[in-house]
Amino acid sequence: FITGWKTHYNCSAGMFSNTRAIISDVHGYKWIGPQKGLYRFIENSPVGEVCTFYKMQNSIGSNIVSDAIYMGPDTVWFGTPDGYSQLAGKNNWWLNNGVLGINRIVRDKNGLLMFGTKMNGIYYQDFIPYNQYLAGETINDIAVDPITNVFWLAKDNGLTKAVHNGTNFTFTHYTTAQGLPDNWCRSVAIDS
Repeated sequence: FITGWKTHYNCSAGMFSNTRAIISDVHGYKWIGPQKGLYRFIENSPVGEVCTFYKMQNSIGSNIVSDAIYMGPDTVWFGTPDGYSQLAGKNNWWLNNGVLGINRIVRDKNGLLMFGTKMNGIYYQDFIPYNQYLAGETINDIAVDPITNVFWLAKDNGLTKAVHNGTNFTFTHYTTAQGLPDNWCRSVAIDS
């Protein structure tokens, strides 16, 4: 059972419906990505709870935010169906339309980014522009082993282990033939 105080936040009716991404940054902001834009929320500020709303017209690329990742002081990246957006500083937006259909963004132990996409496989930051692998596949989720730096990809057609050797990836695919209960993998996690 969960005990303790519950606080429900609602800056406007339905604002957090269909939320796919929630992260916190070092400033105490909660970045919330529902399917209606992007919210930056802070509680217990000197003026009370404050929500700042960003939408496509504010250059986030799409009002559907599928994932977010905190990259460091004042830098947050957001994945959308139309690419990714980066907020650096207070209002410095940058949009890249080269990586489309983003479902998931992760950072490996070397600080390099991997984007899992819908029908576009993965993009990895081993070279600029990003290299694309597994084109045509949908990546629903990605987990990175923090010790070995091995990526695990949850896909519509099974689970894939991806090992980068510094130049390229080798992939090992797992399906029901290797013991999975189902080939449709929605999420993946690594325990320690």
